[in-house]
Amino acid sequence: MGNVLHRALPEDIDHLLPLMQEYSEFDRLEFDSRRAMLALLGNRSLGRVWFIHEPFRGRGVGTRALEAAGEAARAEGVVALHLEVRRDNADAQRYYERRGFVRRDRYFLLTPRLCD
Repeated sequence: MGNVLHRALPEDIDHLLPLMQEYSEFDRLEFDSRRAMLALLGNRSLGRVWFIHEPFRGRGVGTRALEAAGEAARAEGVVALHLEVRRDNADAQRYYERRGFVRRDRYFLLTPRLCD
């Protein structure tokens, strides 16, 4: 399998928007913001989005993405990674736990709605 991991750039927006739409439908989120994606792509301090497109799941791509995320974070002096997983996605929870992620039940994820 060829390299399927690369850092997305603003010029990738037309390819990324359908993937983000797929993710938002999978995660039952609303997503309709080209501007927000461009901001995220153009300013790394806003965070990162790692998403494995359906045809590549179960083929080791997620593991490679986690390794790449860890390497990139360590290179920038980051000491921990945090991720979100739906409570009803037990397969994903087990996957991340097998890779060293630990549940942090002490904290809640609180999210304000910023636009209508």
